[in-house]
Amino acid sequence: MTKAVDELSIEEPIEVVSEELSFELTDKDIPKTTRGRANVYAEKLDEFLAQPKDSKYIQFSGRKPVTVASGLRKAIETKGLHDKVTVVTRNSGNDLWLVRI
Repeated sequence: MTKAVDELSIEEPIEVVSEELSFELTDKDIPKTTRGRANVYAEKLDEFLAQPKDSKYIQFSGRKPVTVASGLRKAIETKGLHDKVTVVTRNSGNDLWLVRI
């Protein structure tokens, strides 16, 4: 059972144990990140801008629609394309299109 601070007395010393820090440096490869999907979105934007159509429906799998839309919007912002292309959503955000402005 723990005692409240008021109940502690000087007669019961509290022992603080500190361990000496010990570490070593070793060789180990840095694993590839599972993130980095931004490159996929940037590549799709380049692919869209290289073709002549004004809009394209986006078919995707493995990600939620909101994640794909967010990734594309972030890639548009990062690449400075906000005046050339936008993401349009319909059907409660489940259907996505890239549209030239």
